[in-house]
Amino acid sequence: MHVENSNLPKHIAIIMDGSRRWAKENNKSRKSGHNAGALAVRKTIEHAVERGIKSLSLYAFSKENWKRPKEEVEHLMKLFIRVLKNNQKFLIKNNIKFTPIGDLAGFSLDMQHKLHDLVEKTKENTGLKLNIAINYSGRWDLTNATAKVVSNALDELKESLDSTQDLLTKIEELKRRYAQEGFLVNLIEENLSVTDQDPIDLVIRTSNEQRISNFFLWQAAYSEFVFLEEYWPEFDAKVFDRAIDIFSKRVRRFGGV
Repeated sequence: MHVENSNLPKHIAIIMDGSRRWAKENNKSRKSGHNAGALAVRKTIEHAVERGIKSLSLYAFSKENWKRPKEEVEHLMKLFIRVLKNNQKFLIKNNIKFTPIGDLAGFSLDMQHKLHDLVEKTKENTGLKLNIAINYSGRWDLTNATAKVVSNALDELKESLDSTQDLLTKIEELKRRYAQEGFLVNLIEENLSVTDQDPIDLVIRTSNEQRISNFFLWQAAYSEFVFLEEYWPEFDAKVFDRAIDIFSKRVRRFGGV
């Protein structure tokens, strides 16, 4: 049963977990598990469009996932490229805007090119905002945003190098500005991933694991969490709706009363 649109989460983030365990329990290879997980991604995107979700963020590959066996990682890279190619027409047809988030420089040039190409081909789309987190971690996101803030501050100081007095004055000005309540918070948020979209209302994690696994450490500060027993390949429209229904019954206070 669908909940009313007024109770729908605007932005849903999903930690897609359990493909390998699903494969093991079904006497299949890890590759088969990841392939089945890729099919669940397509179904999830389709249902998000159907339900009118504004933003969907999927945790596909973390920075820690490079520690997995080489053969498995190589298969995942090939799978990513195949999924990008096979879903290009689908994203364009359904008015979906695609955004990869994470340290993309860690991928092959071919992978980077295909990601950039899909971003360009969907950048004018006005429907679902689809964020795929690859080579991503919440700590990387925070340190990357902080580095940008520091770099911008140093650029400001460069403009004051005409005299020592100008530089000292500028430093004191920056110190006062950064000490203002909320100023640094706003600067960090401006440089994080997906902060140009609605706040993350709901984080879903499959396979009955109950941890955040370095995903959206800042952006999920006041998100609702729903942990599901199903493995990721088992995630379908019915399971998705159940998670949304659980969210719709929550009372959100955001630290208030």
